[in-house]
Amino acid sequence: MCYKWEINPGTLFQYNKKNVAADYFAQTEDQKYGILIYNICEHHMCAFNGMLAIYEKSNLEEPIINLKKTRVWFQREYTFEYESLSKCMSFISVLPISSSPQSPFIFINLERRQYAILPWDFTSIYYGWKEISENHLQLYEKNPNDELRRFEKVYENFSKEIRETYEETRKKHKTGEILNLESLDWKDVE
Repeated sequence: MCYKWEINPGTLFQYNKKNVAADYFAQTEDQKYGILIYNICEHHMCAFNGMLAIYEKSNLEEPIINLKKTRVWFQREYTFEYESLSKCMSFISVLPISSSPQSPFIFINLERRQYAILPWDFTSIYYGWKEISENHLQLYEKNPNDELRRFEKVYENFSKEIRETYEETRKKHKTGEILNLESLDWKDVE
């Protein structure tokens, strides 16, 4: 294991060295926080998730956040977004596949050690949040139309129910929408 910071994976919740995929470490642009995605696995074809640990550079002994009940979507440089003015990070949660797949956004306030969940459907992997001012984020498309075009090529092969869900989703999520982080229901990280 090679991280840019000297961290001890022995302090992580359920760390598994035998995982097939290598751990992924990144740091915020201001280098205040290190993000470790570990125990990475493929939950369905070419879709990966992992456990999350966040470190503060001033204390590398233990992570300040180590989610125990939630795994996050893993997409290398698209795994998280750092909202520095709001002292927050955003991730996509991975929930079990069901008849109505959900992939909500998880926001973590690094100073208060709290999290909030923004319900979302399976399309969350195509969207992200850009910070426009403290506690205000704007929705944008991460991979504008590229993934949707690929999806549309096989679209006619999907059931009527899936096609209807897809159409409703495209109408519902509008690039440019503003999210006020203060409006979310914040809870302490366990």
